[in-house]
Formats: sequence, structure tokens, C-alpha cells
Amino acid sequence: MAEGRKLAVVTGGAHPAGIGYASASKLASNGFEVIVTGISEAEIALTPKSDLIRPVVLNVCDDDAVKELFSGLDRLDALVNCAGTASQNEFDAADFTRTLGG
Repeated sequence: MAEGRKLAVVTGGAHPAGIGYASASKLASNGFEVIVTGISEAEIALTPKSDLIRPVVLNVCDDDAVKELFSGLDRLDALVNCAGTASQNEFDAADFTRTLGG
């Protein structure tokens, strides 16, 4: 992290078409260094290159992975939780249960 810069984490912010990335971009334009997370390497690969936005793979449903990410930070000035899931078949019982986190 750059000296004197505030740090933000935006979960679910890696995909450029989402609210999370828009939030990360706004934070970066206001001088924050931003860590954005995505569920997979494929999603991370979509993240536009930026000196202030650093994408990392994180499954927010994995408590150990979340603890590892946050315990490795020297500071945290802002947190934006935008991680979510979407399904093309939202009325399927299994997909709906996954959406609810079950």
C-alpha cells in the first residue's frame, strides 16, 4: 500500500460491469488504493488495469479466506460489500438455495 493513501476493500468489485467496480473506481478517483475481489481467476482477468485498483480472488463464503485477506492488511479505511450471486434459473430450488447462501 502506498504511504499516506487510504485503503478500501470492495468485495465483488472485480467485474467491470457491476456496482462494485463502479464503487471501486469512484474510491480510486478520490485517492483510495482499492482491493477488489472476484470469485475466480476468470473474473479477475476481466478487471481493468489500474495503478490504484488491485484485484484478488476471494470467495466471501470461505471464512478462512476472508480472515486471511483481512488479517494481511495494515489498515482498512473503507469496506464496500457488493459480493453477490446471480442465476439464470433463479426459480430452480437448488439455485435459489445457493443464492440464499444455503
